[in-house]
Amino acid sequence: MIHIKDNNNNWTVVAHNKSYQFNSTHPEYVNLIDAIRKDDEDMIFELMETGTMIDNWSQGNFSFKDGVLTYNFGGLQEEVQPIITERIISHMKEGIDHQYLMRYIDNVYQNPSHRAVYEGFNFLTNHNLPITKDGYIMAYKAVTTYHGEPITDVNGNVIKDGDLVDKWTGKSHRNNVGDKPTMPRRLVDDNCGTCCSQGLHVGSTYYAESYGVSGDTAILVKVHPRDIVSVPSSDSEKMRVCAYEVVGLYNGNLIPPVVNEEDPYDYEDDDDYYDDDDDYYDDEDWDNES
Repeated sequence: MIHIKDNNNNWTVVAHNKSYQFNSTHPEYVNLIDAIRKDDEDMIFELMETGTMIDNWSQGNFSFKDGVLTYNFGGLQEEVQPIITERIISHMKEGIDHQYLMRYIDNVYQNPSHRAVYEGFNFLTNHNLPITKDGYIMAYKAVTTYHGEPITDVNGNVIKDGDLVDKWTGKSHRNNVGDKPTMPRRLVDDNCGTCCSQGLHVGSTYYAESYGVSGDTAILVKVHPRDIVSVPSSDSEKMRVCAYEVVGLYNGNLIPPVVNEEDPYDYEDDDDYYDDDDDYYDDEDWDNES
Protein backbone atom coordinates (compact mmCIF):
# COMPACT_ATOMS: atom_id res chain seq x y z
CA MET A 1 0.00 0.00 0.00
CA ILE A 2 1.40 3.41 -1.00
CA HIS A 3 1.41 6.03 1.72
CA ILE A 4 3.31 9.22 2.52
CA LYS A 5 3.20 11.91 5.21
CA ASP A 6 4.34 15.48 4.52
CA ASN A 7 6.02 17.91 6.92
CA ASN A 8 2.62 19.19 8.08
CA ASN A 9 1.48 15.70 9.14
CA ASN A 10 -0.93 15.37 6.22
CA TRP A 11 -1.20 11.80 4.99
CA THR A 12 -1.77 10.61 1.44
CA VAL A 13 -2.71 6.96 1.06
CA VAL A 14 -3.55 4.91 -2.03
CA ALA A 15 -5.98 2.06 -1.41
CA HIS A 16 -7.74 0.06 -4.11
CA ASN A 17 -6.24 2.40 -6.73
CA LYS A 18 -7.86 5.43 -5.10
CA SER A 19 -6.00 8.27 -3.38
CA TYR A 20 -7.08 9.58 0.02
CA GLN A 21 -5.84 12.48 2.13
CA PHE A 22 -6.33 12.96 5.86
CA ASN A 23 -4.71 14.45 8.95
CA SER A 24 -5.18 14.34 12.73
CA THR A 25 -8.54 16.15 12.48
CA HIS A 26 -10.13 13.17 10.76
CA PRO A 27 -12.62 11.41 13.08
CA GLU A 28 -11.00 8.02 12.26
CA TYR A 29 -7.39 9.21 12.47
CA VAL A 30 -6.25 6.64 15.04
CA ASN A 31 -7.83 3.74 13.15
CA LEU A 32 -6.43 5.00 9.84
CA ILE A 33 -2.91 5.00 11.25
CA ASP A 34 -3.51 1.49 12.56
CA ALA A 35 -4.63 0.41 9.09
CA ILE A 36 -1.46 1.86 7.57
CA ARG A 37 0.66 -0.07 10.06
CA LYS A 38 -1.23 -3.25 9.15
CA ASP A 39 -1.07 -2.47 5.43
CA ASP A 40 -4.83 -3.04 5.33
CA GLU A 41 -6.25 -1.45 2.19
CA ASP A 42 -9.77 -2.68 2.90
CA MET A 43 -9.78 -0.91 6.27
CA ILE A 44 -8.44 2.31 4.71
CA PHE A 45 -11.14 2.18 2.06
CA GLU A 46 -13.92 1.56 4.58
CA LEU A 47 -12.74 4.22 7.04
CA MET A 48 -12.18 6.88 4.39
CA GLU A 49 -15.45 6.30 2.58
CA THR A 50 -17.35 6.50 5.87
CA GLY A 51 -15.29 9.52 6.92
CA THR A 52 -16.00 11.33 3.66
CA MET A 53 -19.72 10.78 4.05
CA ILE A 54 -19.67 12.22 7.55
CA ASP A 55 -17.26 15.00 6.65
CA ASN A 56 -19.62 16.27 3.98
CA TRP A 57 -22.67 15.95 6.20
CA SER A 58 -24.79 18.94 7.11
CA GLN A 59 -28.34 19.46 8.30
CA GLY A 60 -30.23 22.63 9.10
CA ASN A 61 -27.99 24.76 11.33
CA PHE A 62 -25.39 21.99 11.67
CA SER A 63 -22.31 21.24 9.61
CA PHE A 64 -19.48 18.79 10.21
CA LYS A 65 -16.07 19.32 8.65
CA ASP A 66 -12.52 18.31 9.57
CA GLY A 67 -13.72 16.60 12.72
CA VAL A 68 -15.56 19.64 14.06
CA LEU A 69 -19.33 20.03 14.42
CA THR A 70 -20.52 23.62 14.23
CA TYR A 71 -23.89 25.24 14.81
CA ASN A 72 -25.05 28.29 12.86
CA PHE A 73 -26.13 30.66 15.60
CA GLY A 74 -27.07 34.19 14.61
CA GLY A 75 -25.01 33.93 11.42
CA LEU A 76 -21.94 32.73 13.31
CA GLN A 77 -20.55 29.20 13.22
CA GLU A 78 -20.10 28.12 16.85
CA GLU A 79 -18.29 24.89 17.67
CA VAL A 80 -20.38 22.33 19.52
CA GLN A 81 -18.69 20.79 22.55
CA PRO A 82 -16.47 17.88 21.39
CA ILE A 83 -18.04 15.34 23.75
CA ILE A 84 -21.45 15.92 22.13
CA THR A 85 -19.89 15.80 18.66
CA GLU A 86 -18.22 12.49 19.45
CA ARG A 87 -21.53 11.01 20.53
CA ILE A 88 -23.28 12.18 17.36
CA ILE A 89 -20.56 10.86 15.05
CA SER A 90 -20.45 7.57 16.92
CA HIS A 91 -24.22 7.19 16.48
CA MET A 92 -23.98 7.97 12.77
CA LYS A 93 -21.25 5.40 12.16
CA GLU A 94 -23.09 2.73 14.11
CA GLY A 95 -26.37 3.47 12.35
CA ILE A 96 -28.02 4.67 15.58
CA ASP A 97 -30.57 7.48 15.43
CA HIS A 98 -28.75 10.71 16.32
CA GLN A 99 -31.62 13.12 15.70
CA TYR A 100 -32.48 13.37 19.41
CA LEU A 101 -29.02 14.88 19.99
CA MET A 102 -29.54 17.37 17.19
CA ARG A 103 -32.87 18.40 18.68
CA TYR A 104 -31.18 18.73 22.07
CA ILE A 105 -28.56 21.11 20.65
CA ASP A 106 -31.25 23.10 18.83
CA ASN A 107 -33.03 23.46 22.17
CA VAL A 108 -29.82 24.39 24.01
CA TYR A 109 -29.20 27.33 21.70
CA GLN A 110 -32.60 28.78 22.61
CA ASN A 111 -31.13 29.51 26.05
CA PRO A 112 -30.42 33.27 26.35
CA SER A 113 -27.45 32.72 28.66
CA HIS A 114 -24.05 31.86 27.16
CA ARG A 115 -22.86 30.53 30.49
CA ALA A 116 -25.98 28.42 31.05
CA VAL A 117 -25.51 26.82 27.62
CA TYR A 118 -22.08 25.47 28.50
CA GLU A 119 -22.92 24.71 32.11
CA GLY A 120 -25.85 22.68 30.77
CA PHE A 121 -23.61 20.79 28.33
CA ASN A 122 -21.22 19.90 31.14
CA PHE A 123 -23.98 18.93 33.55
CA LEU A 124 -25.56 16.59 31.04
CA THR A 125 -22.32 14.85 30.10
CA ASN A 126 -20.96 14.63 33.65
CA HIS A 127 -24.07 12.83 34.90
CA ASN A 128 -25.13 10.91 31.77
CA LEU A 129 -28.63 12.34 32.11
CA PRO A 130 -31.08 10.89 29.60
CA ILE A 131 -32.37 12.94 26.67
CA THR A 132 -35.90 12.62 25.35
CA LYS A 133 -36.56 12.11 21.67
CA ASP A 134 -37.64 15.74 21.37
CA GLY A 135 -34.34 16.97 22.83
CA TYR A 136 -35.27 17.66 26.44
CA ILE A 137 -33.26 16.59 29.50
CA MET A 138 -34.61 14.10 32.02
CA ALA A 139 -33.54 14.84 35.59
CA TYR A 140 -34.53 13.90 39.13
CA LYS A 141 -35.98 15.61 42.17
CA ALA A 142 -37.02 14.74 45.72
CA VAL A 143 -40.43 16.02 46.83
CA THR A 144 -42.62 15.56 49.86
CA THR A 145 -46.32 14.88 50.49
CA TYR A 146 -48.68 17.65 51.50
CA HIS A 147 -51.02 17.14 54.44
CA GLY A 148 -53.70 19.66 55.32
CA GLU A 149 -56.58 21.68 53.95
CA PRO A 150 -56.64 22.56 50.23
CA ILE A 151 -54.47 25.55 49.27
CA THR A 152 -53.36 27.11 45.98
CA ASP A 153 -49.72 27.14 44.86
CA VAL A 154 -47.91 30.00 43.07
CA ASN A 155 -48.87 28.60 39.66
CA GLY A 156 -52.57 28.49 40.53
CA ASN A 157 -52.76 24.72 41.14
CA VAL A 158 -54.95 23.50 44.01
CA ILE A 159 -52.91 21.43 46.45
CA LYS A 160 -54.93 18.78 48.29
CA ASP A 161 -54.01 16.37 51.06
CA GLY A 162 -51.74 13.67 49.62
CA ASP A 163 -50.41 15.76 46.70
CA LEU A 164 -46.68 15.99 46.02
CA VAL A 165 -45.07 19.37 46.74
CA ASP A 166 -41.62 20.97 46.90
CA LYS A 167 -39.64 20.12 50.03
CA TRP A 168 -38.38 23.59 50.89
CA THR A 169 -41.68 25.39 51.45
CA GLY A 170 -44.03 22.42 51.30
CA LYS A 171 -46.57 24.48 49.41
CA SER A 172 -45.15 26.76 46.70
CA HIS A 173 -45.22 24.25 43.81
CA ARG A 174 -47.38 21.17 43.35
CA ASN A 175 -45.36 18.32 41.84
CA ASN A 176 -47.88 15.68 40.81
CA VAL A 177 -47.24 13.78 37.58
CA GLY A 178 -48.28 16.08 34.74
CA ASP A 179 -47.64 19.32 36.65
CA LYS A 180 -45.41 22.01 35.13
CA PRO A 181 -43.92 24.15 37.91
CA THR A 182 -42.57 27.49 36.70
CA MET A 183 -41.17 30.74 38.04
CA PRO A 184 -39.96 33.92 36.31
CA ARG A 185 -36.45 33.33 34.96
CA ARG A 186 -35.10 36.62 36.33
CA LEU A 187 -36.01 35.49 39.86
CA VAL A 188 -33.80 32.40 39.56
CA ASP A 189 -30.28 32.99 40.88
CA ASP A 190 -27.93 32.76 37.89
CA ASN A 191 -24.76 32.97 39.99
CA CYS A 192 -23.06 29.58 39.66
CA GLY A 193 -20.89 30.51 42.65
CA THR A 194 -23.94 30.32 44.92
CA CYS A 195 -24.83 26.77 45.98
CA CYS A 196 -28.21 27.13 47.66
CA SER A 197 -30.36 29.94 46.38
CA GLN A 198 -33.60 30.89 44.72
CA GLY A 199 -34.87 28.75 41.85
CA LEU A 200 -36.42 25.44 40.89
CA HIS A 201 -33.90 22.69 41.52
CA VAL A 202 -33.45 19.42 39.66
CA GLY A 203 -30.46 17.15 39.41
CA SER A 204 -28.81 13.78 39.26
CA THR A 205 -30.00 10.59 40.90
CA TYR A 206 -27.65 11.29 43.81
CA TYR A 207 -29.14 14.73 44.27
CA ALA A 208 -32.66 13.32 44.50
CA GLU A 209 -31.68 10.39 46.70
CA SER A 210 -29.45 12.33 49.10
CA TYR A 211 -31.79 15.27 49.57
CA GLY A 212 -34.78 13.03 50.13
CA VAL A 213 -35.57 11.43 53.48
CA SER A 214 -37.76 8.55 54.54
CA GLY A 215 -41.31 9.13 53.32
CA ASP A 216 -40.29 11.45 50.48
CA THR A 217 -40.84 10.69 46.80
CA ALA A 218 -38.31 10.92 43.97
CA ILE A 219 -39.75 12.15 40.70
CA LEU A 220 -38.61 12.27 37.08
CA VAL A 221 -38.76 15.71 35.49
CA LYS A 222 -38.41 16.86 31.90
CA VAL A 223 -36.46 20.09 31.39
CA HIS A 224 -36.21 22.18 28.24
CA PRO A 225 -32.50 23.12 27.86
CA ARG A 226 -33.48 26.78 27.33
CA ASP A 227 -34.84 26.84 30.92
CA ILE A 228 -31.49 26.01 32.56
CA VAL A 229 -30.33 29.06 34.51
CA SER A 230 -27.24 27.95 36.43
CA VAL A 231 -25.29 24.95 37.68
CA PRO A 232 -23.75 25.65 41.10
CA SER A 233 -19.99 25.15 40.82
CA SER A 234 -19.77 23.94 44.42
CA ASP A 235 -22.51 21.34 43.91
CA SER A 236 -22.40 19.90 40.39
CA GLU A 237 -25.12 17.37 41.23
CA LYS A 238 -27.94 19.89 40.72
CA MET A 239 -28.96 22.81 38.56
CA ARG A 240 -31.35 25.71 38.91
CA VAL A 241 -34.06 26.02 36.26
CA CYS A 242 -37.10 28.21 35.74
CA ALA A 243 -39.46 25.46 34.52
CA TYR A 244 -39.87 21.71 34.25
CA GLU A 245 -42.56 19.08 33.78
CA VAL A 246 -43.15 16.17 36.16
CA VAL A 247 -43.32 13.09 33.92
CA GLY A 248 -43.16 10.18 36.35
CA LEU A 249 -42.05 8.68 39.62
CA TYR A 250 -38.46 7.48 39.92
CA ASN A 251 -38.51 3.84 40.97
CA GLY A 252 -34.79 3.55 41.56
CA ASN A 253 -33.96 1.69 38.37
CA LEU A 254 -31.48 3.01 35.85
CA ILE A 255 -32.88 4.58 32.71
CA PRO A 256 -31.11 4.77 29.34
CA PRO A 257 -29.58 7.76 27.51
CA VAL A 258 -32.60 8.10 25.21
CA VAL A 259 -36.05 7.82 26.72
CA ASN A 260 -39.71 8.02 25.83
CA GLU A 261 -41.03 10.55 28.34
CA GLU A 262 -44.45 8.91 28.24
CA ASP A 263 -42.95 5.71 29.66
CA PRO A 264 -39.35 6.29 30.84
CA TYR A 265 -39.03 2.70 32.04
CA ASP A 266 -39.97 1.07 28.75
CA TYR A 267 -36.52 -0.38 28.06
CA GLU A 268 -34.18 -3.26 28.87
CA ASP A 269 -31.99 -2.68 31.94
CA ASP A 270 -28.34 -1.87 31.34
CA ASP A 271 -26.16 -1.53 34.41
CA ASP A 272 -23.46 0.28 32.43
CA TYR A 273 -25.41 3.50 31.98
CA TYR A 274 -24.40 4.96 35.30
CA ASP A 275 -21.49 4.76 37.71
CA ASP A 276 -22.91 4.63 41.21
CA ASP A 277 -19.61 4.92 43.09
CA ASP A 278 -19.81 8.65 43.88
CA ASP A 279 -19.71 9.73 47.51
CA TYR A 280 -22.96 10.31 49.36
CA TYR A 281 -23.62 13.92 50.26
CA ASP A 282 -26.34 16.02 51.80
CA ASP A 283 -27.54 19.47 50.88
CA GLU A 284 -30.42 21.89 51.22
CA ASP A 285 -32.71 22.87 48.38
CA TRP A 286 -34.55 26.15 47.87
CA ASP A 287 -37.71 26.06 45.79
CA ASN A 288 -39.61 29.31 46.22
CA GLU A 289 -40.15 32.65 44.59
CA SER A 290 -39.41 35.01 47.40
